[in-house]
Amino acid sequence: MVQGFGLALNALFTWIATGLLHQQPWVALIPVVTITPIATFALNRQWVFG
Repeated sequence: MVQGFGLALNALFTWIATGLLHQQPWVALIPVVTITPIATFALNRQWVFG
């Protein structure tokens, strides 16, 4: 479930950066490598230890 959320979040970031904002594809990597790992870590931690 959490990994599926991470995949969907990455797809959303890519769509926003390239589709809506018309940026280069590498721009989507900025939130993909910063926000997604933090979000999936927090969700995994909540799921396992919460």
